[in-house]
Amino acid sequence: MTSNIAESLNNVNRLARRLPVISLLEFTRVTIQRWIHKHNEEADKTISDMTKNMIFIYRKVIPSTVDLHTVAEGAKKFIVNLNTRRKLHEADFCSAFYSLKNFKDAYAIPVEPIPCESKCDIPSYISDPKMMPPGPKRSAGRPKFEC
Repeated sequence: MTSNIAESLNNVNRLARRLPVISLLEFTRVTIQRWIHKHNEEADKTISDMTKNMIFIYRKVIPSTVDLHTVAEGAKKFIVNLNTRRKLHEADFCSAFYSLKNFKDAYAIPVEPIPCESKCDIPSYISDPKMMPPGPKRSAGRPKFEC
């Protein structure tokens, strides 16, 4: 679950990586802010207890009789007998990770917009220091012995 967001950001940021660091960070912040907004809108439009992805997976369920269903997952097929599981909703067969509540909770914390730099009160101990270039590099290998 954690590599997907990194892969998504790497894909989106591939052109922005050429920008200066501050611009790259701002681009990343805006991108994440848009994603969170998009997912919150999607969650608000969802009327089911399951997320859109889980509903897509649930559509792979093929009913045979009222109680007997086949669930297809790629080349694998599973038989589910609902006779042994009475009065259960379709969401009861899904992991809680795919519930609408967890989906909403994942995107509940907003990424706040940042005001214009001219309106920011930057303390002098941050704005005054000047960055010096790094010192000379040591050459690779063992240092030469001098007499």
